[in-house]
Amino acid sequence: MGGLSAAATLATNGQRVLLLEKHWRPGGYAGSFVRGRFEFEIALHVLSGLDLEGKRGSLYRNFESLGIMKRVDFVRVDNFYKAVYPDMEITVPANREAAEEVLVDAFNDFYLWLAL
Repeated sequence: MGGLSAAATLATNGQRVLLLEKHWRPGGYAGSFVRGRFEFEIALHVLSGLDLEGKRGSLYRNFESLGIMKRVDFVRVDNFYKAVYPDMEITVPANREAAEEVLVDAFNDFYLWLAL
């Protein structure tokens, strides 16, 4: 996303740009791969800073300046992450305060140890 954003910004400002991708599939860390019946994200889970209700971060401003916000319908994610273990399941909300509450409830003993 960094290389693509930089190339798009330069092109939008009148520069000639050649964008090369080392891998056979473009996307860098915004990709995934499949092993058996499972699909794994390489690194990117969600795009933060795209809040349409006032908390617009630098990514939103960058996308807006490139005209992306007018052309792409982004989907709000209620839950950021879900982990399933043999003895527990935890769903982490996308909202920071709610996520902290869930994590403290799930790992309270560890959280208290960190606070020391």
